[in-house]
Amino acid sequence: MLFQPFRDFEGLPEPYRSRAFDRAERKFDLMNDLGVDLVLVCSNISPAALGGIDRTADDFAELGERAKAKNIRIGYEALAWGRHINDHRDAWEVTRRADHSNVGIILNSFHTLGRKVDPDSIRSILGDKIFFVQLADAPRIDMDLFYWCRHFRNMPGEGDLAVVDFMRAVAATGYHRPLSLEIFNDQFRGGSPLTIARDGHRSLVSLMDDVRRLESDIYLDVAPMPPRSRCHGFEFIEFTSNEQEAEESFFSRLKAMYVLYDEDENGSFFQLYSRSWGDELFFEIVQRDDGYEGYGAANAPFRVAAQKRDLA
Repeated sequence: MLFQPFRDFEGLPEPYRSRAFDRAERKFDLMNDLGVDLVLVCSNISPAALGGIDRTADDFAELGERAKAKNIRIGYEALAWGRHINDHRDAWEVTRRADHSNVGIILNSFHTLGRKVDPDSIRSILGDKIFFVQLADAPRIDMDLFYWCRHFRNMPGEGDLAVVDFMRAVAATGYHRPLSLEIFNDQFRGGSPLTIARDGHRSLVSLMDDVRRLESDIYLDVAPMPPRSRCHGFEFIEFTSNEQEAEESFFSRLKAMYVLYDEDENGSFFQLYSRSWGDELFFEIVQRDDGYEGYGAANAPFRVAAQKRDLA
């Protein structure tokens, strides 16, 4: 089990440094009460943070010693928007120089791939120093990293990031601990937990099957999947239809006209957006039918993604 996050810890001048260690001690006490032995420390984003690999490593060496006294391990994660550490290669160097048995690294596919860091660099990390791995995919959109992270992550295999290559590199290190899905988007926040959990399990099974097929020399404790079939041609196709079935479906027509649609128990909602002028000006045309009470919030991420692509 993982306790997260512990923020803005490393590289601080006094008196902030002492306060950060005091906060850590209180977190350790809480973790002992909860029965959790691993904490995620994400890279500092505070304007007060000072750079320097050695300074950061010294902080983690001391934190590791304090954590060891309470049977706790420290996992260091490089946030993609970290002030000084925003690349897992730097986080690994900090971990290596800290040289403490209770200090390791936590890898996150979004933070690596979102910054276009080569995932093969993970292969040089010692597998037993990788304490945890978090996975997410995302459509490739040119926007602020933090906003992209918080609103557009999705399941592995459903975006544009090279999650398979990331996981192949992780597997090559001999990593054998848990895989976690860390996914933020507006649909998941309002969705069915059971449906999302099932989809998450499906995505992990599919991902690890891809890794197993591509890294055949690595033993992975993955249930065997049936062989994949490829279609190389057609023998026979028969179509039957009547006049009603031949008409375009309601949603096909909306798609062809670039109209967004939403509905609730009271009615339906239609949205049409113009192309943008500059970076800020566009027009929205809406139509409410019956007693629809919302504002089409479910469509917002897709509208923003389309506009970002159009402006790219």
